[in-house]
Amino acid sequence: QTGAALEVGDIDWDKARTLVELLRDVPLAVSLEVEAAVLPSASALTRPQVARAAQRALQRVDHRDAAERHARARAGRHVG
Repeated sequence: QTGAALEVGDIDWDKARTLVELLRDVPLAVSLEVEAAVLPSASALTRPQVARAAQRALQRVDHRDAAERHARARAGRHVG
């Protein structure tokens, strides 16, 4: 869904990359639900707003794995 939205110009590359990075370790079914929740309004949002909307949708859709995702994300952050 993200690729299709990018292809037709509904979202730009930065928004698409934001969604892909957030959803890369998420099961396909969950990813599709998050995209369905976020993409209809994504064209009117900034990239940070898309990121927040996607994170909120992901927590709603897949609340059981939210703590594990948070730990993985935190472990992946580096202070340079």
